[in-house]
Amino acid sequence: MEEDSKTINPKFRKGKIFGNETYFADVEKRMRRAVNGKDIPKYAHDYKALLNTYIYWKAYDAMNATSMARNFNAMYMSEENFSKTVYDFTEELSIGETTLLRHRRLYAKTFEYFASLHDGFDFGT
Repeated sequence: MEEDSKTINPKFRKGKIFGNETYFADVEKRMRRAVNGKDIPKYAHDYKALLNTYIYWKAYDAMNATSMARNFNAMYMSEENFSKTVYDFTEELSIGETTLLRHRRLYAKTFEYFASLHDGFDFGT
């Protein structure tokens, strides 16, 4: 299927989801490292924060009838998806670029919150 250059924002067309195009790219890289290094003690805290973030979004979905946890799982918890572009995710998840950008910000902020809790807040992970 050929891309329609009028509907796809050119800055997103070839950019990676974890590229440097946004201010939260470093948080996304940290989330990806947590998945890649989940068995390495250095990344245990971040991996736990990532799991708590996923559980948070599962609860959010249950209360608001959304699919935020499914999208979070596809974007951040599946290593095979780390190389996908924003365009790939908009197609796969059936959401627009602006919505995806807004969700990425929410995911990053939620992860930062759980990662910032030094006392080890835990949903049971």
